[in-house]
Amino acid sequence: MQIKYSDPVVNSDGSINIEQIILINQDVLKNGIKRRELKVIQENYPDLELLKETISRARENYQNVELQGHKSVAQLEAEKSSLEELSKKVENL
Repeated sequence: MQIKYSDPVVNSDGSINIEQIILINQDVLKNGIKRRELKVIQENYPDLELLKETISRARENYQNVELQGHKSVAQLEAEKSSLEELSKKVENL
């Protein structure tokens, strides 16, 4: 599983659009065709402060073992690294 974020887009009204792209499955068919199963989540934040608060709360959740107990280590690592990637993109806004 891979998780990536698009570059945040600031709209004219100050809201911010972000797309989270998750690579769920990737395989090659017998005839050589490569397939990728993606999940795209689009989020629209009304302002930059709410986005920063959401990122801060997500970081706190990674320290709470009970909230993350149902996820695999690989999934947690993918989510954590993608969150760090998003944080850097937001800092560059």
